[in-house]
Amino acid sequence: MFTRKLILPFLLIVSFSSFLGAQDAQKILDRVKDRYNKVRDYSADITVDIDIEFLKTPKVEGKLFFKQPDKMKIKSDGFALLPKEGFNISPGSLLKDNYTSIYEKEENIDGIKLSRLKVIPMGDSSNVILSTVWVDEVQSVIRKIESTTKKSGTFTILLTYNESFLGKYPLPSSMEFSFDVSSLNIPRGFASETPQKDDKKKDKKDKLTKGSVLVTYKNYKVNSGLSDSVFDDEEKKKK
Repeated sequence: MFTRKLILPFLLIVSFSSFLGAQDAQKILDRVKDRYNKVRDYSADITVDIDIEFLKTPKVEGKLFFKQPDKMKIKSDGFALLPKEGFNISPGSLLKDNYTSIYEKEENIDGIKLSRLKVIPMGDSSNVILSTVWVDEVQSVIRKIESTTKKSGTFTILLTYNESFLGKYPLPSSMEFSFDVSSLNIPRGFASETPQKDDKKKDKKDKLTKGSVLVTYKNYKVNSGLSDSVFDDEEKKKK
């Protein structure tokens, strides 16, 4: 009887602590979304550096356009290889479906104090199964994301910011996207451009599982009033 009396209050304390953790996590994420939603649209010049050992690709330059809530377009050649998740850095894309969030702990990464949160989508509509998000609460920005998906394996996004620009807009100066090569649909013609000298290299290619993409952003134009017509081609593709 004495043991039962102790267990019940303990369970109530654990449940209440979990509830508070979820509440705190939601408040942190809401502040991130509120700040980012002030960016109604933007365009930026981007440079993309693909690092996959068995693919020799030059750096690619292009222009990225974004408009709330989820319109995005890239003007350049050579982007068919890249996972689309890496370019949409809007918190709204990560948090657009119903989800539950849990505050895990505080961590210090590269001298910056970050809050580590778990974000778990509810229902079956999301491609993401689970995300771990590191939030800079001082600036209300996300600095790191690790996500496990149903179709694209696991990917990690590291976001770097120009601190002077960050004071005005929560947009990164660079983004490093790491992913599973095995889950990437690489066009045959693209892959065959890299000569294979022998079967050993082919075997090595088959064993490679990791790749990364470094995107650098410059010359931002924010809240310039981008027209929907800029994204017409992308909207037709969705249909």
